[in-house]
Amino acid sequence: MTQVVLVILAAVGILAVLGAFIFAFARRKDDRPRSLRLAVFVAVVTFVVATAGFIAFTRVHYFDSSGRARSTADIKIVFTSQTYDPGTALFSLNGFVRGLRPGQELWVVFRGARRNHLFPAPAPCGILPENRFSCQQTITGTLSPVVANVKGFVVAAIPEAAATFRQYNSGSLGTAGLRELPDGATLISPISVGS
Repeated sequence: MTQVVLVILAAVGILAVLGAFIFAFARRKDDRPRSLRLAVFVAVVTFVVATAGFIAFTRVHYFDSSGRARSTADIKIVFTSQTYDPGTALFSLNGFVRGLRPGQELWVVFRGARRNHLFPAPAPCGILPENRFSCQQTITGTLSPVVANVKGFVVAAIPEAAATFRQYNSGSLGTAGLRELPDGATLISPISVGS
């Protein structure tokens, strides 16, 4: 998220400076010093206004009415069943969830034998009517609970984080697992598979 913010602010700054210089020199072609001062003034004002607008947009989408960052404390999850069938390697997790924001998805992320590697499930959990959810995943390879108990997490993921999970599952990020949860993926509850 920090990288995205920096890129956006850099782009806004470049556009503000270019727009200001074009505007200033188009208005005062015969007086270069005044044109330069006007260009700098317009660039600063444009950048400040654009930054303020970006901050306001961020506060509306990522902060609650009291100005605090929205947290997963607002997301409540209750598990109603959890099963694992060693014969088919099918893991199933069901329950109720409240407080997901529009666009957020529930994902199961497994932790590998090496604790610093995370493996997102192949797909997000299905969100069903009446705030129910259902996760059905096939667990194979080094994550199989036949080998050892598998720990994991249920996370809420905004679209950017969900895109990272999908990208990993497409194979474009390799197969060694993710080093950490991507920005926008927040742990809701730990789980244990095969215990």
